Amino acid sequence: MPPSPGAAAPAYLGGQIVGALEVCWLEPPERDARLERSLNALADLAAHTLTLDTPPRSTAPATVADTDVTRLADSLPDPVMVLTPAFDARGQLSDFTIAYTNDRFQDLAGRPATCVERRGLRQTYPAFIRPGAL
Repeated sequence: MPPSPGAAAPAYLGGQIVGALEVCWLEPPERDARLERSLNALADLAAHTLTLDTPPRSTAPATVADTDVTRLADSLPDPVMVLTPAFDARGQLSDFTIAYTNDRFQDLAGRPATCVERRGLRQTYPAFIRPGAL
């Protein structure tokens, strides 16, 4: 199955990136400034609405067990992967951790969800993120 057209926007909270919002469509929409503003606003709203249990700049992995985020992910009819930011010792964003997947999640390599959860996005999908892109 070919990938769906989509877009991603960073989710900011307190001036820091705390995640990302990805939206996919069946047919590609016309990309314009209005769509970009809408996606950015939705990502920021998600960051403010769906709080994590760990402060944004902690180097400890954020937890999402039984939170608004997991309940939202479980309620959606689509596959969902919840990513949390991972910061290095200097407090700089270094990766994202795959914190949760709903029961509709299907790994691109055919691995069960238990093999990808709590792992770094770069380690799990090295071709997905270019070095230095975070």
